Amino acid sequence: MKALFDPEKIERDLRILEREYSLTETRTVLFNLVIFANREELAPIEENLLIPLLGKRAARIIRISLGHSGETSVSVSARCAPDREEKGVCFQEILIENGSDDAGVAPGSWSAFLIRDLPVYVLWHTPLPEADSIGPLSFAREQADKFLLDGEYFLQKDLPLKDYIQRVRKQLIDAGVQVSDFTWERIRPLRIFTAQVFDQKALMDLLPYVTSLEVSGPSPLSRFYYSTWVRCVLEEEGRKLEVVSRQADTVQVVFRFRDTSDPLVWRVDSEGMGRAFFGTEEVLARPLKFPSDGAILLEQVDIPIADPLYRRVLEGL
Repeated sequence: MKALFDPEKIERDLRILEREYSLTETRTVLFNLVIFANREELAPIEENLLIPLLGKRAARIIRISLGHSGETSVSVSARCAPDREEKGVCFQEILIENGSDDAGVAPGSWSAFLIRDLPVYVLWHTPLPEADSIGPLSFAREQADKFLLDGEYFLQKDLPLKDYIQRVRKQLIDAGVQVSDFTWERIRPLRIFTAQVFDQKALMDLLPYVTSLEVSGPSPLSRFYYSTWVRCVLEEEGRKLEVVSRQADTVQVVFRFRDTSDPLVWRVDSEGMGRAFFGTEEVLARPLKFPSDGAILLEQVDIPIADPLYRRVLEGL
């Protein structure tokens, strides 16, 4: 346990490892990334988020692995990859395996390893508490510049959609914390495509006459984010919108208008093309470029503030 609270030794070990694994000059660390996750979920986080980031941004990464028995332990490692200028871009990694003593999540434990004056991003991949209380989340809020969530993860853990939204609002947004959700970022191509469809003159003129929206797709949270985004945009101008959300294997959106029986229908086909039809006429076809989770993380660590539109959508529930 002594080593857990010995930041000076940790820093020395990290410097030695970084020099050992980087054969060239190294890039300066740009941010702290703190990951809270159960131990069995660290492997997919490594594969989907950290490996794509390696070689692109230098970072201090603190992984807090939950669900261990016995005493808390800490270990250090480093990884480096050359960038285009052949300089080493390194991860300085600290792994805290939180034991039954909960020393790894105690105030002053992991925070002692943060590099001061650099942004702190917290990837929270463990349950969000229902009620506000003193604990790991409340302490992480004090340290974080921005929380990174994946709403799909929480819904897959059987947390109802409405409860998830309410907990994010109560535990983070209302506490003044910047929040980003990977699920919100994943639907950005759908929002961009919608804007491109209505950017055409004939359809732009119909926008004030939208009366209903039907959203189909496999993800309830994505359907909620998309429909609430549309509703926020339209109701901002005083228009009321009827919204229907349907479970389906593929994404399809239907807009209906006053004074015309022709709907605007757009869908994503099997090849990732967005195709929009007004009545029987195809009005737009574009390839949709959906970002990987690694690309989303790269964007999020470059910008310390969250998307203000995401907050508006959360408040639209």
